[in-house]
Amino acid sequence: MPEPVALLARMRELGLGLEVDREAYHAAGLDPATPVLGWGPEEARLIVLGRDPGREELVHRTGFIGAGGRKVRGALHEALTGRPAAIQ
Repeated sequence: MPEPVALLARMRELGLGLEVDREAYHAAGLDPATPVLGWGPEEARLIVLGRDPGREELVHRTGFIGAGGRKVRGALHEALTGRPAAIQ
């Protein structure tokens, strides 16, 4: 696995070509090519990647916490439990 610094540099390089909400990035004081990284254990069997973080994700620098993230978490909960999430 590449070193974290090299991996982040590569992610930035790839991010330069994406069309993102530049206004939202600038409002949050972030460079549009810088990824918003999530959290979780290194040994996780599943990762979820988002292409364009929303305003909430940018402000808090945490993925999947805004409206889109609630939808993703709700769908994952339902897929895992067979029941709709209590909070949508």
